[in-house]
Amino acid sequence: MNLHSIKPQTSYACEPVSFVGRYETLKEDFQTISLRIGIEPVLPHRNESGSYQEDYRTLLTSNSVDIIADFFKSDVEAFDYKFEEA
Repeated sequence: MNLHSIKPQTSYACEPVSFVGRYETLKEDFQTISLRIGIEPVLPHRNESGSYQEDYRTLLTSNSVDIIADFFKSDVEAFDYKFEEA
C-alpha cells in the first residue's frame, strides 16, 4: 500500500460545500441529495457483503487511534468523528 496516496478527505475540498454525505449514513444522505437535485431517491444495492456488523472502533488499539487521529486530524474535526467506544 502506498501511504503517500492516502490523504485526509478535507484535502480534496476545493471550496465550501453546503452538504457532505457520509458513508456511515449513505441511505439517508443519498435521499437528501436526491431531493435537493430533483431526482428519484433510488440507491441500488450491489455486491452485498453480508451482515458484518462489528464496529471498527473495537478493532483499534489506543496507539492506532492516536496515529489515525493525528494523521486525519482535519477530517476528525471537520466531520466530527469520534473514537470513543461504540
